[in-house]
Amino acid sequence: MGMASSHRLTLAGFADTITFMSQSTNDPAAEARLREAIAHMSDGFAVYDPEGRLEICNESFRRINNYTEAETEPGVATYDGLGKLDESQESVEHKPFTFKQRIAQLCRDGTNVVIQYHGDRIYERHQSATPSGGMINVHTDITELKRAEEALRDALEMADQGNQAKSEFLATMSHEIRTPIAGILGMADILLEDGLNEGERREKVFSIKSAGQSLITILNGILDLSKIQSGKLELEDIDFDLHGLITESLDIFYPTAHGKGIALGTKIEPGLPAAINGDPTRLRQILVNLIGNAVKFTERGSVSLRAGVAEQTEEQVLLRFEIVDTGIGIAANHQEALFEDFTQVDASTTRKYEGTGLGLAISKRLTELMGGEIGIDSVDGEGSTFWFTVPGHIAKATVSGPAGNSSEKEYRATRALQILLAEDNDMNQMIAKAVLAKFSHQITVVDNGRAAVEAVRRDDFDLVLMDIRMPEMDGPDATRIIRQEPNEKAAIPIIAVTADAVVENREEYFAAGMNACVTKPINLMELLSAMNEALDEEVHLLK
Repeated sequence: MGMASSHRLTLAGFADTITFMSQSTNDPAAEARLREAIAHMSDGFAVYDPEGRLEICNESFRRINNYTEAETEPGVATYDGLGKLDESQESVEHKPFTFKQRIAQLCRDGTNVVIQYHGDRIYERHQSATPSGGMINVHTDITELKRAEEALRDALEMADQGNQAKSEFLATMSHEIRTPIAGILGMADILLEDGLNEGERREKVFSIKSAGQSLITILNGILDLSKIQSGKLELEDIDFDLHGLITESLDIFYPTAHGKGIALGTKIEPGLPAAINGDPTRLRQILVNLIGNAVKFTERGSVSLRAGVAEQTEEQVLLRFEIVDTGIGIAANHQEALFEDFTQVDASTTRKYEGTGLGLAISKRLTELMGGEIGIDSVDGEGSTFWFTVPGHIAKATVSGPAGNSSEKEYRATRALQILLAEDNDMNQMIAKAVLAKFSHQITVVDNGRAAVEAVRRDDFDLVLMDIRMPEMDGPDATRIIRQEPNEKAAIPIIAVTADAVVENREEYFAAGMNACVTKPINLMELLSAMNEALDEEVHLLK
């Protein structure tokens, strides 16, 4: 639209020029050439004298305005105001103007542009004052442009609808998949806590738990990729312990590396800041993806992480990480496709090593979102070096080291709570009751939001653990009703417990009046922390 408008303004200026020339030249041949040029213009063109009488027009002008040749003879007053205008024009523009009023307005404001409709065609009309006090009209057919704009607008609307449908599908998928996985992981934890002896049975339960965690990892990857593609992934800017984060990222893979007989090490170069400001969650995600990939594809030898500084100023730092392995390596002709969504080197790789091909794609998207770069140096059969850079700021505050892997056994409750659990899944009810009973909390269970509202009205509770998707009435609707209670029960702490991990939906839960949100499968430390926060009391403490 901008380019087309610029062209028409130039055309209007050109029309002004040739009119001035036709009035000032004494060369009949030059005037004839000008008239011939005007006659063959595809745009409608007309010139009025200072009294509003037509001096010259072309056939396009007659056709656009439905004028006959007799109606457009030189000297005929054909100026008729503005015609039918686009609804976007200001109300004052709809008023009919006399010729003198229009000339005065043009001399004051410059070129006037209006939209006219003639039949099924749409025209943009430029009106400019001439040096002698007359007017030039240039009509340009913009029908196809308008249709293209409408088609683009429709396409964008369909794309928005598609994105909305995609988000709803992912939310549903997340809920439907996470719910049974939460049951699997919860039951595995209960079996392990019940004191299974070391041996084959305990190993089988560990295998069940490992498989469930792998499914959660895949699901999280799909959701992360969707958020990145839709531009809805937001980065944090917080101070964090960089050295501790590196150590934590490596610690995850020591059991696997030890089981395969490969060495796993790290080298932190001199000058690497102990703490920086950035997004620790996403940096850890990139490191875990790349280290996990290296361990997976290395059968013998070693995997090592090198962390250093590529560039640094007084306040900013560009971090560089290299994950070096002695694994299978990657041929040069396959390296470019490595970072594409759902891509692996070949089908045999997928069969042998498993995986979705999302890890590297997400790592690339996250790195670029953080303002860095990622790449690979590899020789087929000789190992690989995956590297990436991310910018950060030097931390201003003092940060503590990693908290370590505390388990629920290391927590105690300062008092027993009366808790209402609104959950429609029988297995999740059983798991929640078993876990929270260890802290001597008393649990009352209901299986839908309507029953939760009635229970809050009837009995006294310290807090509510509210599932989101339930029959009869969902969690957010139940929360809204509770928040409208005419007494102190309207302020009862309510924590959303959901299998829906989509961030935008969490905002809806908070808008409904929920105090916090934890995602299934539930991380007990996360749940205890959310309970403390919602109660504004340190009920659960480390022993």
